Order: sequence, then structure tokens, then C-alpha cells
Amino acid sequence: MNHCFRDVLLMLLPFAPLSSLLIQAEGTYALFFSKNNGYSWSRSNTVMSSDTRINALASTKTTIIAGTDSGIIISTNGAKSWYPAAIPSLGGSRVTSFANLNNRIFAGTSEGFLLTTTDDGATWMKNPSFPRRWIRSLHVHTNALYVGTDADQVYESSNQGEGWTHLSAGLPPQAQIFALTSVGDQLFAGLYAKGLYVWSRSDRKWLRIGTSANIRPLALAATGSTLVVGHNPGGIYWSDDLGQNWKRWSLANAATPFRYATNLFPSLDPVIITSTASLLDAPIWEMTANEKFAITGAGDGIYYSTDRARTWTSATNGLPATSTGIAFCLRAELILAAVMKKHGIQ
Repeated sequence: MNHCFRDVLLMLLPFAPLSSLLIQAEGTYALFFSKNNGYSWSRSNTVMSSDTRINALASTKTTIIAGTDSGIIISTNGAKSWYPAAIPSLGGSRVTSFANLNNRIFAGTSEGFLLTTTDDGATWMKNPSFPRRWIRSLHVHTNALYVGTDADQVYESSNQGEGWTHLSAGLPPQAQIFALTSVGDQLFAGLYAKGLYVWSRSDRKWLRIGTSANIRPLALAATGSTLVVGHNPGGIYWSDDLGQNWKRWSLANAATPFRYATNLFPSLDPVIITSTASLLDAPIWEMTANEKFAITGAGDGIYYSTDRARTWTSATNGLPATSTGIAFCLRAELILAAVMKKHGIQ
């Protein structure tokens, strides 16, 4: 599955109203890369300002594309240097998400515009047919483009953005679609406080699932046939049966004080863990995966999994302490992580 996109909301409060979900994080931003599957990281030698927040990442064979709070920047040399892309005047240009469909890349903005490029991100144009809606998430599934909005459910285009179908049946009013993903033929939508939904093609409506496990995802991903969700407040859950049954990942058992875990997640009670595993309580803000690899940005760090979300490893080698991932991109030769650290990155 081609992720590398999604609106990132920092400083979220559990089940907060919309007005409180837009708090600008007080922090410093940077881009890091790993060439060994997340084991170690290096900072990108970039001309970006430390005030440049990257909300979404995408890539083609030749180009890496970053969506920021003030437009789109691209790199043609593996994230070593960047330059601004040409985008139309939008009256604001906060780019929230990307999706690749055939030879086109689509970008969503919080100003309600859908942009598209056919030249690897160098120049962009407005999509004239998309109804102006605040875009939170984009996803490509079975050769169709899906747009998750802030308050108007989901839009589907089966002709590369030329026409749109509004998919709202079954969703609550003013549904905020924070994340979209798919496993096999199934399309899923994460509504944060309002739960997880799957699109029923036969019934032409959304059905809520995961209620018995209280699944309420902020982030979604798929790795192989496994559906993975990230919660805020914390928790990583995964399902191998299209969301019918769920398991929650726990920190490993330890016979001595689990200092590494308690330092990483201040919300955990600093006690000796001897017989039971501790749940991950840090909020999950972002998640990206492909067939073999998954990576997530938790409240105080980055985790990655190489076994389809069964176990997760903290990525600390080369990353600033207490930084969290707010956007990811998985390429064949490297992994990119846009990070935020509240007290600045050295």
C-alpha cells in the first residue's frame, strides 16, 4: 500500500472538539532518513528552516515530495537538498496529504483544494471538479481515489479526479475522516473519537466495526493482510480478519525496572515490571506501512515493526531524544521521517 501521506495533528487531547485539534505545536522540525530499515538514522542535509513543519511525504522514482504548512517542496537527490514546487495561489497552502494514482500525484490542503501534478511534483494545478472541502486524508484503492474530509465524509473518483461520488451513507453527521486505508478489497476509514468504519460495496454504505474492542483510531495502516490502527490516547492495535477481532501490542516483559520504557513514556507508572506486560499508553499520531514494514509516530518517539505489527522496536539511534514522527515515507532504498521535538533539535 502506498502511504506517505496524511494530515498530522499535534498536541491532540482525547476526543477533543474540532477547535482544539488545530493547536500549532511549539517545537522545531527536521527530516531524518534511515538506510537500514529504521535501525539508525541521520539528519537530512537540507536547506529547510527548522520552522518548516512537514505534514505529508510522497515519492516517485526520481523525486521526494514534502507537503508543509506553506506549500510543497521537492528533492531530486534523495532528500539532500530541496526547492519549492510551483503551486497555484490558494489563499493559504497547508498541504495535509498525498496519494499516487497511475502517473499522477494528488495533494490535499486544509484550504479545501485538491492539487495534482504529472511532472513528479515540479508544478501543480487545482482540480476543477472537486467540491471545495477541507481535506484530511487521501488514499488510492482499486484504481480509485478517495478523499477524506474534515466534516463532509468521503469522496470517491474512479476517473482520476474528473468526477466524484459522495460516500456518506452510514457515517455520522459532520464525520471527520482522519485516515483511510485498505486491506484486500476492503476500504477503511478512521474517524478518531467516532470509531472505525468499513465500506460495504454491496450495501453502498459504511458499517462501524471494532466496537467490542473500543477501536477509535487516529491513524490507520495496512501491512500485508494486517490492519493496524493507532489510538490517541495511546495504543497500537492490529487485526488479521478485516477488523472483526483485535489484539493490542504491549511492551515486553522485564524482570528488572523497565527504565527504558518508563523514560520513553512518562505516562507509565515507574514501577518494577515482573510478570505482566505494560500497554503502550503514548498517543499515536501517524502511521505508515508497506507489505513488510510498518512505522509509527508515538507521543515521545518513533517505533517500527518488521513482523506485520506483532512487535515494535523503538527507533532511537541517531534521532533526537523525545522526538516524534509526524510524517513518513517508505522508499526502496531509504525511510524518511519528519519529526518534531518540543524543545528543539540539535
